Amino acid sequence: MNLDLLFLLRAPIESLPGLGPRLSALLAKLVGGNSVRDVLFHLPTDFIDRRHVTSIKDAQPRAIATMRIEIIRHEAPVKKGQPHRVIIGDVTGFAEIVLFHAARLVQFPIGAKLLISGKIEIFADRKVMPHPDFVLKIADEANFPWIEPVWPLSAGVVPRIFRRAVLGALAVLPEMPEWHDPSILKKRAWPAFGTALRALHAPENIPDEKPAERLAYDELLARQIAFAVARAMRRKRAGRALTGNGAMRAEALRRFGFAPTTGQLQALQEIDADLAAPHKMLRLLQGDVGSGKTLVAILAMLRAVEAGAQAALLAPTEILAKQHYATLLKLCPAPVAFLSGNVKGKARAAILSGLAGGDIPILVGTHAIFQKPVEFKNLAVAVIDEQHRFGVDQRLSLGAKGTATDLLVMTATPIPRTLLLTH
Repeated sequence: MNLDLLFLLRAPIESLPGLGPRLSALLAKLVGGNSVRDVLFHLPTDFIDRRHVTSIKDAQPRAIATMRIEIIRHEAPVKKGQPHRVIIGDVTGFAEIVLFHAARLVQFPIGAKLLISGKIEIFADRKVMPHPDFVLKIADEANFPWIEPVWPLSAGVVPRIFRRAVLGALAVLPEMPEWHDPSILKKRAWPAFGTALRALHAPENIPDEKPAERLAYDELLARQIAFAVARAMRRKRAGRALTGNGAMRAEALRRFGFAPTTGQLQALQEIDADLAAPHKMLRLLQGDVGSGKTLVAILAMLRAVEAGAQAALLAPTEILAKQHYATLLKLCPAPVAFLSGNVKGKARAAILSGLAGGDIPILVGTHAIFQKPVEFKNLAVAVIDEQHRFGVDQRLSLGAKGTATDLLVMTATPIPRTLLLTH
């Protein structure tokens, strides 16, 4: 693929027509990004059909009406706070346009023949249209959005602004080479990428589900490929093989007093294979509450200690961290320390010194572990409990405290992103 095509999609939102700094910022917040691509993928959720052109006489109350009319006269408000009224007519009768903002009067010059569209209401036995959605000269009907997409919008971004922006984005949308197998497109009856975007943002007819299906599949496949590349790159990163004599593990199991379950042994076997391999581990340990994840994590950490390195266990709350600390104190035949924001003074200084010097092989703690003063002599295995409670940067910063640190994340309820990143 010609990568220059992608630069057009990565252009900033500010490059789209009619957007100054303020509107660009509002639009970026709405679409969740600052590129033309983000605007294009902010898809409509519904469509309004304005193709049925009706007369004033036949326009139905509480319904969208599109009418060809002539401006008869303006009527100024009698009292402050009342709206301006524009009297309109056609061969079947008369109605009123109600305007609470006088600035819009310039859209309705007396004698002009216009195409208008909006919701019809009844007020004092008269048909009225408060603030029409669209107003065009009849000569400009070719530019009328007969099928209007309904986009999710936020304060400060009205449909007119977003429509102008997304049409500008469609105008610079390059012809992308097809990346799906032709048989898939034929079987699903999916349109091309650009055709799908135009069918949703600038439809000539109310689209069926095919354009949205095509774009959803594009996004899903792109994410899967990106995650596959990330996994492949991670596996190529140099790690280190951790081996031990099993003595500490055996003592921990003796103190535990029960034989590990089949599931625990299987999980530990897979973790051991990663720890022994010369690449960095990123493995998810999933299990219901009470299924014994902590025991498996402890045995994995003890392998690092047996290999002469250090291990750390990170929990999202001090209560959970203290629970893990109590379990580790009971089972581990190696020194264990606890660190949280509430550990201060001489106690904190002693822990930091022990970690840096290697005298403390296992650390249990909260977010305090991320802090810069916390340095390990040789961190080899990091375990994160309830990993979805931590940001990506935080997880990376913990791994960065060691050289080629192996990472094990534990949870009973993994988030989709975690499942995609793991083996």
